[in-house]
Amino acid sequence: ARSAVRCLRRLRVGTRRGGHVHRRNNLGSVDTNLGNFDSARALQEECLEIHRDLGNRPGIALTLHNMAIVERYRGNYEGALSGG
Repeated sequence: ARSAVRCLRRLRVGTRRGGHVHRRNNLGSVDTNLGNFDSARALQEECLEIHRDLGNRPGIALTLHNMAIVERYRGNYEGALSGG
C-alpha cells in the first residue's frame, strides 16, 4: 500500500489541474484508510477547490462526502455532519 501511495504522489507533480482530480481524490481515500488524516484532508480540499472552479456539482458532493469520512474517522462527528 505504501508503494501505491508513493506512485500516486508522483503523479500529482506537474499535472493539469482538472485532469487528475480523480487521482487526488483516490490518494485522499488511501490516506484516510492509512490514518494519514491531515494529508487526506488537504487532498480533499484541493479536490473541492478544483470541482468548484469547474462547476462540477457531482464532484463537489463526492468531495464533501469524502471530507466527512475523514472527520468521522478522526472522531469529529460534528465536523463530519457540518462538512468539516
